[in-house]
Amino acid sequence: MVCQFKINKIVGSHKYIMRDVSVNTEWGSLKEVIIGISTGLTVPIWTDEYEFVPLDEQKFVKRYCGKLLTQASPDRALRVNQQLSNLANTLEELNIIVHRPREFSQDETNYLANIRNCTQLLFTRDPILVIDNHVIETAMRDPAERKNRWPLRDVFLFWLMSISRINAIYYPV
Repeated sequence: MVCQFKINKIVGSHKYIMRDVSVNTEWGSLKEVIIGISTGLTVPIWTDEYEFVPLDEQKFVKRYCGKLLTQASPDRALRVNQQLSNLANTLEELNIIVHRPREFSQDETNYLANIRNCTQLLFTRDPILVIDNHVIETAMRDPAERKNRWPLRDVFLFWLMSISRINAIYYPV
């Protein structure tokens, strides 16, 4: 992956120049990572935009949408949790610092549930990007994934007091 850009911005009488950002590969040495959690994982509400999902998964989601995965399929929930735990343990054995987000609060779980009731924090790479010491909070299109920012912000809280810069891409109104 190659991504290069430069930001020059003039606001009023101030000119802001940021250095070039160049990411030539995602295969550098991994030092720290955030591994998601399966606690509170719910089966998402079906929307037609996910027609690409295999038919057996479509049937499962349509049947159990909005239910906790532990209720819909305890075996599946156990396997998801084991995979995440095994990944975290393996990375820690390789001397990689592993961070795990906290669980959602009830208010966070309810956020935008009237639009798409789903809570999952498996894929921590989607809502947060890190380049060097810059943390970029992305704007997730899916309302069910917008709530993921709060537990992940807590992971980055200690960086606020250090050298990191946190940038947010705001959701369109």
